[in-house]
Amino acid sequence: MRSARRFPQQADRRGHRFRRGTMQNLLSIITTFLLPLAGASAAAPAADTPLRHRGHDYKPRPRADCRNFLRAPFLQPQRDWERIDIHVPKAAGKGPLPCVVLLYGGGYGDKVLPFAQAEPLLARGFVLAVPDYALGTGNPVPLCAWDAGNAIRFLRANAGTYDIDPKRIGVLGWSAGGWIAQDLCYSDSSRLVESRAKRGGSKGLIPAIEPHPLYAEQSVRVEAVVSDWAPAS
Repeated sequence: MRSARRFPQQADRRGHRFRRGTMQNLLSIITTFLLPLAGASAAAPAADTPLRHRGHDYKPRPRADCRNFLRAPFLQPQRDWERIDIHVPKAAGKGPLPCVVLLYGGGYGDKVLPFAQAEPLLARGFVLAVPDYALGTGNPVPLCAWDAGNAIRFLRANAGTYDIDPKRIGVLGWSAGGWIAQDLCYSDSSRLVESRAKRGGSKGLIPAIEPHPLYAEQSVRVEAVVSDWAPAS
């Protein structure tokens, strides 16, 4: 059940600006930190049910209103089946543009994409990036957060290719993706977390931030976070 509790803006030890809220607050939170348009009003997000897909059977659809970079590799070669889809809105004109990384839900096994709720971001000129993360693994923490961090590093390293402003990247996580967003964005390189199995149990302590990632010269810091259907505390 979605938590009814509301959390004010918080700052973690790395200076992240972090808010948790419902999908209805998505545009106001994201645009506050990533889209500096004085007096601009946010359109209401579409209210439809996210679609569930079998994890590795999912085939992304190109959008007519975007330049689409589908199934781009962003992880190590041995993880080639996990890709990232990037949609650059045509109407936004020449970049660099703010970017939102959408972390889908699905119980760490399927893909439940709240894509329609995120569509207003494209209309406001945001690049939308949808990375895969490890599905069906027995211990999704912290591996899934490592994958999300690699996506952010990849986008910064290739910001020119995708017209992204590397200083204006935010994260939207829904359901399992909300847990991943919190695991990643409330951490720094010194934090250790329990490697947790889906059905309980611990495998010991592991760094919350991947110690030897691809694009290690790039930061995983983000300017805004929306975590929906994730833990309330």
